[in-house]
Amino acid sequence: LVIMLSSDQTIVSGNGRHKAWPLYIKLGNIPMEYRNTEKFHASRVLAYLPVIEWKSSTSPPSWLATARIAIFHHCQSLILKPLKRLDDRHQAFMLKGPYGQTYPCIPALACYIADLPEQ
Repeated sequence: LVIMLSSDQTIVSGNGRHKAWPLYIKLGNIPMEYRNTEKFHASRVLAYLPVIEWKSSTSPPSWLATARIAIFHHCQSLILKPLKRLDDRHQAFMLKGPYGQTYPCIPALACYIADLPEQ
């Protein structure tokens, strides 16, 4: 079962002040013309990653870029922990497919497409 993740910063409030990085999950076995078309709802929001901004008029401290990276990686680690657990066991789980049939699936993270913010 091919898993694809993508993220891009977006505004999540009407006043334009609140931002987040939605982390989307898609399945690679869905044909691309369905997977990448909004009307088929083939991607789902898996989580929202925090956007850390410096609000002061002074220039940001030197440690801020390192803190952003560390927080980003920690969030990814928490979000992907269930997938990592499945990968460590190398065991398939049964997933219900079309026509009521069940299939053994082993999930694999194939790609992560991200538009990361400037540091």
